Amino acid sequence: MEVHIGKEIRKKWVTSGIKITELSKNLNTTPRNVYSIFNRKSINADVLLGFSKELDFDFFKFYQFEPLFDGMVQEPEANYFKLQKSNHISMIIVLDGLDATAEKWILKIRQINSIL
Repeated sequence: MEVHIGKEIRKKWVTSGIKITELSKNLNTTPRNVYSIFNRKSINADVLLGFSKELDFDFFKFYQFEPLFDGMVQEPEANYFKLQKSNHISMIIVLDGLDATAEKWILKIRQINSIL
């Protein structure tokens, strides 16, 4: 199911009772821009985090999904890191609640960090 995140944010804002001027001020933007965001199917993660904080709601839950594999940690190919042009990498890690999985990712993150 595809999410129209702007509509979801608008629904939560309507029920929040927060004035658009107050919301936009707290997000360091204009009311016009906030209304524009309500019409967007997708937005930047930093902007989504701001709305999550201001409206006290985890909008990221709309993007959570079941892993595509069972019990395995899918690791990126080594050449992926060689293609990076900056010394920053953003990662989304899906954990299954097992300590072994978390420990594998911690080791992998340490390896990635040493490459940077």
